[in-house]
Amino acid sequence: MGTKILIIDHNDSFTYNLVQVLEEAGAEEVVVMRVEAIMWDKVNYFDGIVLSPGPGLPSDYAASFSILKKYAHNKPLLGVCLGLQIIVKYFGGKLFNLNTVQHGKQAEIFKQKDCLLFDKIIFPLKVGLYHSWAMDKNLNVNCLEITSTLNDGTVMSLSHQVYKIDGVQFHPESYMTGQGLQLLQNWLKIVTGY
Repeated sequence: MGTKILIIDHNDSFTYNLVQVLEEAGAEEVVVMRVEAIMWDKVNYFDGIVLSPGPGLPSDYAASFSILKKYAHNKPLLGVCLGLQIIVKYFGGKLFNLNTVQHGKQAEIFKQKDCLLFDKIIFPLKVGLYHSWAMDKNLNVNCLEITSTLNDGTVMSLSHQVYKIDGVQFHPESYMTGQGLQLLQNWLKIVTGY
């Protein structure tokens, strides 16, 4: 039986790139639901949920907080860019506005902790960045582990210590991200439990 993935779309132009790369990574079915039009009775059908990138701030997307409240404990979730920021805010973390906006920039990230998402990934990893906010790493959120950072310490990925929740501040679907396909294959393995 194949993996069925739901993407919660935060009105982002990258969402269908994510669909394409998830399909290349081996997902049997990838369905997109706009955040304003989540069909709540259908969400249980899916094996894993992706919180997409998007404009604005986490507070603009109350429905995504409802997704986390309902499914954080029983479905694997992956937050991408804004999706990571929503995860941070949901679990009590804070964000800060970057001095330099990172739109269409490529940077190297460095692994801080082993995690299943990074299986077979070679570091430093070049990634595509499109964000202007980041997680405040000085606020200790005990349940979230920082798994990679930029050279300056800016948080680039995290994992929940108990739930199958991962977040990446970068865009694995971007042509600027090396090994993005491998990373999403790893996430699909997390979804299926290997």
